[in-house]
Amino acid sequence: MRYAVLLLVLVTTGASAQDKPIDPVDFLVDWKSEIGQQFRIHDVTIYGATQEYAVAILDGQYITVHEPWQDMNDMRFILRYCATPLPSDACKMTITATVAKDFIGKLQLVDVDFEIPN
Repeated sequence: MRYAVLLLVLVTTGASAQDKPIDPVDFLVDWKSEIGQQFRIHDVTIYGATQEYAVAILDGQYITVHEPWQDMNDMRFILRYCATPLPSDACKMTITATVAKDFIGKLQLVDVDFEIPN
């Protein structure tokens, strides 16, 4: 059941009229072919945040999210509640981000827009 729910939580965004679902595991395995593409990702937990980067947990895997941030006002919430060294449910949210490769060749999400929970 958990797998079926997760299948619909990661969608690509862009010029197409419809968002296309992608399985989180497929995304985590095939991310190199998605560099430069923008994705809207649900149920991501953010923690360890600084002004420059944070850690995101997607389907039990850790991904670095890095500036630039789409909305600096979102950083007030992120730095206030998601800077802790341990994940918190208060920081579970949807993000929109662009797939990139960091300086050592690992998956990184940039140009991040956080959808702050109510």
